[in-house]
Amino acid sequence: MANDKDFKVKNGLQVGKDATFDSDLNVSGIITGIGSGLTRLRASIDSSGGAPSVSAGADSGELFFDLTESRLEVWDGASFIPVLNPLDAFAIVQLSTFTAGTGSLTYTPQSAITLKSIDATLAEAGDADIEFKLVKNGTTDIGSSFTISSGQTSLGGTQSLTETVIGATDNVRLDIVAINSSTTHSHLTVEVNYTVN
Repeated sequence: MANDKDFKVKNGLQVGKDATFDSDLNVSGIITGIGSGLTRLRASIDSSGGAPSVSAGADSGELFFDLTESRLEVWDGASFIPVLNPLDAFAIVQLSTFTAGTGSLTYTPQSAITLKSIDATLAEAGDADIEFKLVKNGTTDIGSSFTISSGQTSLGGTQSLTETVIGATDNVRLDIVAINSSTTHSHLTVEVNYTVN
């Protein structure tokens, strides 16, 4: 028998099996529990497509999908911030064959950035290891050196980089630490991922 009346649960509701809701489910508290969890969770958007109403200093963790920026944001008690900061990148390219030594190729950003990760590729593999590093302002190594192994054309995927702030008056230089007598390598491209400060 159909029952279209509202009802309230005073001391909690336990559902032993799957529950299906044909319309929105509004929860004022926090959903908790152990198991497979929700199969679909949609971030809040108000009726005009904007951010939901939240309270300063409260409601931390509220999710909002920003339709303008096409990104998921979370309320930190003061503002909605991106869940993930998209990474930008710059590349330093050493053309043709090259030898070990201090580099002459540098990059200077237009505003302050923080270096996050690195990837590197060769147009043609070397017949021995190729080791390189990044240097800030010609004096400070940015983390450890990186090595593309003999016969390979890449680092094998993006590698974490010691997070380093590079200002608008700083530069990043590519140095070739060692090539180990390799003669067949060519065109080293080092791509550095960063966030804007």
